[in-house]
Amino acid sequence: MKFRIFALLSVFVIATGVANWIGCSAKSEATTVEVKLPTLQCAVCVNTVETAVKQVDGVQSVSVDLNAKTAKVTFDAELTSVPALEKAIVQSGYAANDTKADSTAYQQLPSCCKVPDAAQ
Repeated sequence: MKFRIFALLSVFVIATGVANWIGCSAKSEATTVEVKLPTLQCAVCVNTVETAVKQVDGVQSVSVDLNAKTAKVTFDAELTSVPALEKAIVQSGYAANDTKADSTAYQQLPSCCKVPDAAQ
């Protein structure tokens, strides 16, 4: 009986070591970036941008600051990138960093979300 327990324990220890050696439990580092949102206008905008960014694979968290007109996004860089985050925001109707909003998506935004001078 002691031999069986020892054998099972040995197999477990070896399997765990092999799994770690081949990278099964390796975790990638999270990357946090700040995305500028110059066309953000209201709380509806904040909700729309947060929802769009959360749908991007690899995003771990997103926090939009209406006053600063920025989004702080934490993501797995092996699964996504800043251009992918920008694309999600742009496709939801908002400018992201230096990329202009998709004009079709922008036109579908509620009036409270549109920039008063119509700059996108």
